[in-house]
Amino acid sequence: MQDAEDARNAAGKFVARKSFNPFFDTTDAPSKTLVAQADVLGRASNFLRLEAGAIIFMSKIYQHTKLTILSIAVAAILCAALLGGVALQSASAQRINARRANPQRASVDRGTIARTESYTGDRFNYFTETPRGARIVAVNRPRVEALDAIDAGLAELFAAARRNNYRARVNYSDYIVFIARADRTRDSTEAYSPDMAFDAGYYAGSVYDRGGQIYAAGMVSSYSPAALVVAEHERDWGRMTNVVRYEGEHLVLYHNDRRRFQETADHTRGGAHPILK
Repeated sequence: MQDAEDARNAAGKFVARKSFNPFFDTTDAPSKTLVAQADVLGRASNFLRLEAGAIIFMSKIYQHTKLTILSIAVAAILCAALLGGVALQSASAQRINARRANPQRASVDRGTIARTESYTGDRFNYFTETPRGARIVAVNRPRVEALDAIDAGLAELFAAARRNNYRARVNYSDYIVFIARADRTRDSTEAYSPDMAFDAGYYAGSVYDRGGQIYAAGMVSSYSPAALVVAEHERDWGRMTNVVRYEGEHLVLYHNDRRRFQETADHTRGGAHPILK
């Protein structure tokens, strides 16, 4: 009987212990496993949070780096465009200046220059244009007043030509004007008169003969292309304007009215300037 009672008591203790841990079939072992699993899950959660933070941090760095690279690229493109524009503008300006300073390279042939040099004994080393487009070949850099005086003389010439119904050679670009050194600056009356000296030649013995030489303020050096020569002036720009107009009259007549040209070419037989009224 006592053995049966002891058996019942032992069974009651087992039931009581099992009732105290209703989720497990054993006594203390399942509780330790749960704690271990919870610890592992906690560590994994912390690791995942760290990984997520690292990913967010790296993403921000990437976005910042990408914006920085993009900004640098845009700045480089803008700098290249600006420098390229400046370079093109500078190159364009150089081409324009070269064209203005050296028009003979494209439009004044060496033959015309050499022929004029043989007449005057000069070396023409400076090339430019007037504001209105006449080509200038000179021994020295012309003064602004000289260029304006040449344009004024051509303007008067063209106006007179149109009054006479002449239409050929009435553009500034049709003309080459050589500016030679003056062999004298005063005439026999001591008046200011920059002139060039030439062998008397055809004019020997005429009223123009000055001891085997004649002095002229200007001359025609070529009819095609239309070229004339004037002496350098330092003042009295109105005189230079008149010389350009008067020598230009021979060129206009040559290209528009050959008969009248022949009648007025020889100043010993008349044909005093101005010819075109």
